[in-house]
Amino acid sequence: MSKKFALLPIKKLVIADYCPRLLAHEDAIKELAENIKRAGVVSPLHVRKRDDGLYEIFSGSMRFRALQLLGEEYAPCIIHDIDETEAKKLALAEAVIHEDHTAEELASYIRRLLKEKVFRSKKEIAIFLGKSEQWVNELDKTWGTLEELRSARELQTQPELMEYVDFPTARELARKPEPEKKKFIQQISSEDFREWAKAASPDAVRKVVKTMVSEGKKFEDAVKELEPKEFEEEEDEEEEYEGKTLAATVKWEGKSGYNYELFTSEGKLCLFKYEKETLVEQITIPKEDVQELIEKLQELL
Repeated sequence: MSKKFALLPIKKLVIADYCPRLLAHEDAIKELAENIKRAGVVSPLHVRKRDDGLYEIFSGSMRFRALQLLGEEYAPCIIHDIDETEAKKLALAEAVIHEDHTAEELASYIRRLLKEKVFRSKKEIAIFLGKSEQWVNELDKTWGTLEELRSARELQTQPELMEYVDFPTARELARKPEPEKKKFIQQISSEDFREWAKAASPDAVRKVVKTMVSEGKKFEDAVKELEPKEFEEEEDEEEEYEGKTLAATVKWEGKSGYNYELFTSEGKLCLFKYEKETLVEQITIPKEDVQELIEKLQELL
């Protein structure tokens, strides 16, 4: 595998469709452009030449967009004499080395490479990256959690569901096959359910909905399972999900225009940052560090 450095015309560069970067945000591009304006391009773009004479960028898409924003005509590049499969592997390695991609982007890209048979297993990926197999598995687990949370949030905000489905139940519903989701939504949207929900207590509605989702029961059967005491006022109970206590999700809109969601799961503290409806950043604090974080925040405030 040979490679060489060259200044290439911006107009001859294109971003590869297999680039790990999922989304480039204008604010981040503008900030990078200002940094390049002050200090220049510290890290060259990594490209490979295509059969049509253009060069596709497999690492450095943000730097490329920043150079475009600055009106630059040329970009410093390292040209790799490799095929697309090798470029995909290097794209992953560069993303991990630079540590400037989200866990979502890395996990999504790893899943794509496994699906496309670029790598045969997670173990092979771990060896290639010089990481442990556990590191790859944890990354994949994070992606699964993020996908589930995003899907749950979308379900919970649907007009038909938002009045009746709490977040833990939405998460459980997100894991169901599509036919089961559609069947549940149809029942919740029915006139029979809505008429019953108007007359029932909020707690009874919550329990019936939870039974419909967790056990796949029809609305009528879920209602029959309720004992008379279920309609009476009960003491507040902590919500549980898979046997783990879940705090209620805290949501707010920041003065910056971003929206935030904060919640705990299995002792971990999770913070999601949204630009409109798009997840742009997520931070997960391991349960071992949560208490120290709280103490540090108290000191700061």
